[in-house]
Amino acid sequence: MTVSFAKVAEYQRRGVVHFHAVIRFDGPTGSATSPPTWATLDLLEDAGHAAGAVSVTSPAAPCLPARLWRVRS
Repeated sequence: MTVSFAKVAEYQRRGVVHFHAVIRFDGPTGSATSPPTWATLDLLEDAGHAAGAVSVTSPAAPCLPARLWRVRS
C-alpha cells in the first residue's frame, strides 16, 4: 500500500496561515489498484474526526500573545 499526501499553506490577507492536507490510500501499485481491506471509508472518516480534536498553542512573540490553534476538517 502507498499512503499519498499533499499539503499546501496559504498566507491569507488577514494575516493567518491556512493549511490544506489531502491524504489518500492507494493500492500496492498506485492509484489504479484498490487499497487494502483495512483502509475503509469508516477509518478515513474517523481520522477526519480525530484531526478535528487536534490543537496547538503557539508561543508568545514580542508583538503577539500566545495563541491556541485548532485543526478543522
